Amino acid sequence: MRFAASVRRPSLSDRRRLLGLAALVAALTGPATGGALAADAKVPVVVAFYATPLEEPWNMVIHTAMEMEQRAGKIRYTWKDNLAGVAPMAAAITASLATKPDMIVADAADGDREIRALAAANPGIKFVIGTATETQAPNMSIFDSDLAEPAYLCGILAGSLTKSGVVGVVCGKAEPHVNRTINAFIAGAHDASATVKVKVTFIDAWYDPPKAKAAALAQITAGADVIYAEREGAIAGAKEKGVFAFGNLVDQFEEAPECVITGPVWNMTP
Repeated sequence: MRFAASVRRPSLSDRRRLLGLAALVAALTGPATGGALAADAKVPVVVAFYATPLEEPWNMVIHTAMEMEQRAGKIRYTWKDNLAGVAPMAAAITASLATKPDMIVADAADGDREIRALAAANPGIKFVIGTATETQAPNMSIFDSDLAEPAYLCGILAGSLTKSGVVGVVCGKAEPHVNRTINAFIAGAHDASATVKVKVTFIDAWYDPPKAKAAALAQITAGADVIYAEREGAIAGAKEKGVFAFGNLVDQFEEAPECVITGPVWNMTP
């Protein structure tokens, strides 16, 4: 674990626009009657590749949206998860190319360059990747979970609710999209209380619930009485010690109803 020495105050007026996966799915499927494709229309095949286990909240948001589209008859959807690292992700995508899917959806947190190379070599297949970088003509679009605005509001609540004057943030890796979210949360906390202290812990993993829980417990021991769980597992630490918590990406209220106040919820459905 490592602690951030300082965090830059964000410029919320310079937020990225979320490029919706929903729009891309709609572009593939075209108009439908009664929520389903006409019987003689080709149902697009979508294959998704997730770096972490499917249970990781970022994955679940996308997976839930895909399953809804499949139930509506708009796509045929398959997926592979737990592909952490550049080589496993690239190998899984490469293997799928032989089946000629219409669209590949991939987590590019690790392996952005390799996925771009695969897209360039297969211009007939649409690639949609989760990344904070740029699109790539002619066949690669991007999407991004920009949660800065709701995170800022959660920060205001945290700064208002803390009794100890110390708020904790447990997050994954120091990547642009993570920094954007936690910077906004910190800005909200400071706007609510000029004296509040915010402890930030990066667990250097996208999905390691035990490590995230341990980080939350360490922050609570150090005085934090409100935890922003940017990563899965931190809420468990807040629950164990009976302090307030904010979830992230999905509705996590049921994990600890007595502790979870609210949290940014990402929705990828059309």
